Amino acid sequence: MKRQILGLVAVLPAISVGTAAQNLATSLNRIEDGFVRMSFAAREGVCGNGGGITTWRTNDAHWEPDCEPGPVRVVIERRAGDVEDIDTHVGGRWREHADVIDLGEVPAQEAAEYLISLARHSDEDVAKDAVGAAALADVPRLWTDMMAMARDESFGLAVRKTALFWSGHLGDESVVGMLVGFIRADVHPDLRESAVFALSQQGSESAASALQDIAEDSGEVSTLRERAIFWLGQRRTESHEYLRELYQSIGDPELKERIIFAVSQRATDEDWEWLIERAASGSESIELRKKAMFWAGQSRHEMSDLIDLYDRLESRELKENLVFVYSQRRHDDAALDKLFEIARQEGDTQLRGKAIFWLGQSRDPRVIQFLAELIG
Repeated sequence: MKRQILGLVAVLPAISVGTAAQNLATSLNRIEDGFVRMSFAAREGVCGNGGGITTWRTNDAHWEPDCEPGPVRVVIERRAGDVEDIDTHVGGRWREHADVIDLGEVPAQEAAEYLISLARHSDEDVAKDAVGAAALADVPRLWTDMMAMARDESFGLAVRKTALFWSGHLGDESVVGMLVGFIRADVHPDLRESAVFALSQQGSESAASALQDIAEDSGEVSTLRERAIFWLGQRRTESHEYLRELYQSIGDPELKERIIFAVSQRATDEDWEWLIERAASGSESIELRKKAMFWAGQSRHEMSDLIDLYDRLESRELKENLVFVYSQRRHDDAALDKLFEIARQEGDTQLRGKAIFWLGQSRDPRVIQFLAELIG
């Protein structure tokens, strides 16, 4: 399918470095060897405990995690005049260190501009770390700089992917159209997939609609459609309803398989019933029925429908698949009882053998007693 870069990405400004950030860079560049520390304000939602960093805060009315809301603390290691490494922390406190220069608290805008400019002139690992540190800064509309980096071919592929990730995470709803333009552009496939993921981080209806357009597009490459389907499966139940409808309109078995998996995630009662229908339907292929059985068995729903299905099946292959599904729920009494029944009463010796084999993988006292009695 012919693609072109849409004009909407052109509205993004080129990355510019303010005078203050240039001064910061000049100060840092005078240091040939050693460590430089600086701190700056973290954007809302960022917190940490000195080790791990999270970019969300709980809305639980009764509980507050032990997570400090900032500042962001960055230590830059310089060797022979180059930046060798960047470590970023939120929360905690600095330790005493002999070989360190501490710049103290710097303005978040200044720090972010410096870190983004640093990414242009550093190796890939340092550049990614610099972008990640900048993304934590309390700077409005920082995602526009991230999108500018993503479209800038002078940056390496990994850095552009990192910039896309943060664009989706930081951006408001106006970033959706820009990400769609990126997805439809003639760029590296990895960048297009990263843009789909960035789109999935947006909770808006326009983002969901854009993911649906990709999932439906028969002219789009399968990998991109699969990614869109997967991320739709992680969204609200309305997306699951959409996926169940989409399943009926596409013929690609691999995409159908992805929809079955996506629907099984956070499965509602409606999703569960739909999976059972797919498992029982003679109009579905054997492979798709097996996938539906397996993912239905991975949910937390009661096993009764899957257990009843066994005696309605004629295919040994499907029955054998169900035996495996039951074996994955050995702590479920109903599934265990069904395995006992198959091991004891099934007329097909191959299926009995499968049931006995999977029972033999369990250390449940009931299973051990059952197998002892069976041997006796």
